[in-house]
Amino acid sequence: MAIRQLRALIIGGGPAGSSAALALQQVGIEAVMFEAYPRPTVEVGSYLSVATNGLAALRAVDAHHLIQAIGFSTPRNVLWNHTGRHLATVPYGARLSDGTTSLTVKRARLSRVLEDEALRRGVRIEFHKRLASAVETSDGRVIARFSDGTQAEGDLLIGADGIHSVTRQLIDPAAPHPRYVGLTNFGGYTPDAGLSFDAEAWHFSSFDAEAWHMIFGRRAFFGFALDPSGGAVWFANVPRPEISAAERSATTNDDWQRQLMAVFADDAGPAVDLIRRGRLELAGDNTFDMRISRAGTAET
Repeated sequence: MAIRQLRALIIGGGPAGSSAALALQQVGIEAVMFEAYPRPTVEVGSYLSVATNGLAALRAVDAHHLIQAIGFSTPRNVLWNHTGRHLATVPYGARLSDGTTSLTVKRARLSRVLEDEALRRGVRIEFHKRLASAVETSDGRVIARFSDGTQAEGDLLIGADGIHSVTRQLIDPAAPHPRYVGLTNFGGYTPDAGLSFDAEAWHFSSFDAEAWHMIFGRRAFFGFALDPSGGAVWFANVPRPEISAAERSATTNDDWQRQLMAVFADDAGPAVDLIRRGRLELAGDNTFDMRISRAGTAET
């Protein structure tokens, strides 16, 4: 008698969904991914850094080489205060046995290469599939129903749909909701930033070209790193009330950039210059977390 292959339904088509699909496939479980949005044709969003524990996880599914091909090394965080005084330099995760360090990469590129690899290995990905509900069948399987009226049946439902996960609430309606932490996020990119970089003019005592530089400003936090082309990837964390959908839609990128330049106007460092000459790739993004108790469970 043939043994039926188990099937996992993965909700969310980003890096987490693709990585989960590759891992499940590796142990003989069929994985099908369902993404709420259409597959993007242009790069959107900003950058993220993958520490070496994340790279080790990708190596376990033979996918680490994908990010190595598109990321750049950022093995350290250099911390500064608002006057340009060096506070500390700390490693961004331990190096792997082969010397691999933490890498910074555009999130859209990471998502794309992992999706491409999943497809290459035979994982099915369905786009325009927004999860609406899920029910358990009498024999212990699960049926996922989507907003377009279609459904899929599997043995396991996995949520890889972010902090505002629909899957989490369906699995456990009593689960805590994400909590706004009081910070908004902005991310941008400034081409040719390295060509004009003058650490002394910005009151920096020195400059490490292979690191993230984190500046504790008077009013907000700013970070930047130079990529191999000499451009600067940068972000700002601004404490303020949560940005509403209405405010976001009514505020242009030029408006946001003017606000950010005012926030960092009294700080040493390149923030104002990079914001002024750069382009916003992520604007008005509210930061949420899930509160975890000391026992390791989520709290309200």
